[in-house]
Order: sequence, then C-alpha cells, then structure tokens
Amino acid sequence: MALFVRGTANKSQFMMNLCCNLSSNQCRLRKSSSVFDNLWFLTECRRIATTGVNTIIPTSKLISDKKCDVVEPSAGVFDRFMSARRRESKRTVIIQVQSPDSYNDLYSYCTEFGPVSNMYHYVVAKTAHFFLVEFKDVESHKAVLAAATLINHQEVIPTYSYMLWFRNAPKKSKKILENIPPVVRGNDDKSEEKIYPDLLAIKSISEQMELLYDSWKLDDISTRLRFVTALQMERNLTSLFPNIVILPFGSSVNSFGKRGCDLDLVMTLDGEKREKTTSRFVFQTKSS
Repeated sequence: MALFVRGTANKSQFMMNLCCNLSSNQCRLRKSSSVFDNLWFLTECRRIATTGVNTIIPTSKLISDKKCDVVEPSAGVFDRFMSARRRESKRTVIIQVQSPDSYNDLYSYCTEFGPVSNMYHYVVAKTAHFFLVEFKDVESHKAVLAAATLINHQEVIPTYSYMLWFRNAPKKSKKILENIPPVVRGNDDKSEEKIYPDLLAIKSISEQMELLYDSWKLDDISTRLRFVTALQMERNLTSLFPNIVILPFGSSVNSFGKRGCDLDLVMTLDGEKREKTTSRFVFQTKSS
C-alpha cells in the first residue's frame, strides 16, 4: 500500500515544463516577444515537442552526459540515486544559528562527535540562518542527537527531530580548529527581474530554456533538505508503521524540480516485508 502526499509551497506565477537537449537552431524567439507574457513562446515550445524531436530526459543528473544528445533513462541509476540520497539524509542534521559567523565554532563543535563530510549554509525568510551538516558516518549522527537536549521542559512539547539550535557556549573559552574547510553557500536564487535582461540577450529559445533551468533548478542543498524532510516524517510514523518508507517523488527527483516548488512524497506502509507463514502471532489491523 502506498499513499501520496503533497506539501504545497508558494508557487511562482511563472511555471513551465522545460525541454532539454534541443538543438539551438530548431526555433528562434521573435525579437519583439516577451518570454513571460507572450503566448507564442508556449505555442512554439509545444510545436517543438510534437515535431518528432527525439529528446529523452534523464531520470537522474548522475547519468547525464554532455557529449551525447540522447541520454537513455536507467532505472538502476535512479535507484542508486535514491539510495545515496537516503544514506546522506541519515547522516544529516539541520542546525539553526544566530549568524553565518557561527560557522567556525559550529564546525569545531561538530567534529567533537565525529568527522564532518559537508556543511551547507542557507537562509530562510532573509533572517533565519541554518547549516545543513552531513557527517561521514551514522554513528556520529547518532552521537549528536544523543547529546542534544531540551530546554524549558514545562513550556514546550518535547520533540525529537533532526532540527537543532546551536546556543552560545557556557564558557568564554572556545576551542576553534584550524584549517577549517570553506562552507558551501546556498540560496543563490534569481528572481524573474534579474533573469529577464539575460533572456532578452539570447536569441535561441533552446538557450533561454537552458538559462531558466540552470537558474531555478533544484541545487544540491535543496535536494538534501527534501530527503531530510521525508526521513523526518518517516521517523515520526515508525512507531505506528514499523515498515514505513517515505520518499520524495516527482519533480524533486526527476531533474525538473524548481526551487521552492511543491514537495511530493510517496509513503509505502508495508515496504518489502512479506508474511511470515511460520508465525502464529498476527498483528490486528484494519482492512484498507
């Protein structure tokens, strides 16, 4: 049994399915036309898609090859992509800090629990700063969660999640490591106003679509956050459904995702578990 869930975010007024790997000489955008408000642009895109152009969209960025015009989808590669992202999410915590200046202190503190593989900084609502921290092994991840604590127990609902605060150290002396690797910056979003001049300077619709795709596609940190969200929901429901598996699907994993777009989730309640014919104990369940 599988359930499908959609988490809705604020949608942009400009939504479009982008076509990849189109030849640059298949069509030209009229000089007087606007990409955002001209119906001819959408009609031309539809014409390209229906005139026998053999364009195959890869199921994963891992199998894209710039030297080839046609990339064959591969279910095996897609499965490896999903498995790799799930393994990443199981080693990841999201930590809110007061400012980006906390990076060195946070990195040094995280290394006390185990080696750090990657750290990404991103901003929410222009003021809330977060670091996505991926450890190199699951044991380090478990050690961080085991060391985390709750404050104001009488005033809050205790929750156990992968989202943490990084509060100030109780002592003034802080142990800061040397030769700390640079942080990866996220949230390099480009608005329509910033992209519009670049679009006008490009004559080919194919190149315009590539520009839009490169500017708004889901980056690495956005994909990581979606898998962490899915894993957090899976963890919360595990007590009721011990075999549950929750995964992102749709635009979040098929290379067409846009930053800030919906997060679609598929929830499989029984996983791949099968009946134990030798057991005389049977769980009481409600028929679907």
